[in-house]
Formats: sequence, structure tokens, C-alpha cells
Amino acid sequence: MLSSRVVFIHAFAKNDKANISNKEKTALQLTAKDFLGATDKQLQVLISTKKYREVTADEQDS
Repeated sequence: MLSSRVVFIHAFAKNDKANISNKEKTALQLTAKDFLGATDKQLQVLISTKKYREVTADEQDS
């Protein structure tokens, strides 16, 4: 199944850290799988908590 979602789940400054560990990679892969498998309703609940943010394609940098 191909998803129409793009999910950014981890960001870090390359000058602070060279790369993620294998353990972090596995955890991020599991997290991404959950996000991509979530229903629209489940994602709206997460967004409503203000801990997650939806970014749209037409959004401009501020």
C-alpha cells in the first residue's frame, strides 16, 4: 500500500550528531510505520494535542 503522507519524525543538526544509531533507526522505523498506518481521525487527535503539527504543501516559511 502506498501512502500519500510524508512524515518528518526526527531532525538534528549534523554538527551536533554525525548520524543516528541502529537502535534509534529501528525505533524511528517503527514510529514511521505507525504514523503512515494511522487513520485521518487518529492523526487529527494527535494534531489537536499541539504536540504534532501538520505541514501543508502550500505553507510558506515565516
